[in-house]
Amino acid sequence: MEKALQKIGYGLYLISTNHNGKDNACIINTAFQCAKEMIAVSVTKTHHTCKLLLERGEFNLSVLSKEVDFDLIKRFGFQTGADVDKFEGFEGAVRAENGILRLDKRACAYFSARVLYRLDLDSHYLFVARLEKGEVLSDEVPCTYSYYHSDIKPKPKAEAGKSVWVCQVCGYTHNGEEPPEICPLCKVGKENFKKM
Repeated sequence: MEKALQKIGYGLYLISTNHNGKDNACIINTAFQCAKEMIAVSVTKTHHTCKLLLERGEFNLSVLSKEVDFDLIKRFGFQTGADVDKFEGFEGAVRAENGILRLDKRACAYFSARVLYRLDLDSHYLFVARLEKGEVLSDEVPCTYSYYHSDIKPKPKAEAGKSVWVCQVCGYTHNGEEPPEICPLCKVGKENFKKM
């Protein structure tokens, strides 16, 4: 089922927010226009960005282009802002009019939005937001979730005599006879790992 879900027309986005002077961002794959000047984004509840977004109620959404590299994905998608400052030493962001950082490179567009509604979806919140600004940044082609899996994300490599387990939520790979009890990146249980 996971492979089939990757065929749905997801994009790849960086959602950023801040609260009390703390900037943070994470990679998401679900954002869509739901009305004339409204978008919806789905964010995993365990992400630190989600916590800040619940407090701030505003965000910027950077639409990643096919030119994005795996280093950016690792920086914003494979570590938690609760432990590290993801923007420290990062030179590809600027502060938008709403005071929240957004990408200025490796993104083809960005939006600033204010949350109107929140829907609890068990593992995620779906935030419905009113657009306050939107701008095309380049003519680059948007990166799809499928393109990320086929052309950007490194393929898992097994160590001699060990199996490879892949987290179906965030893509973390683990070598060993059994999956980890909890994913060290997105904190889901071992039932979310699939043996490759």
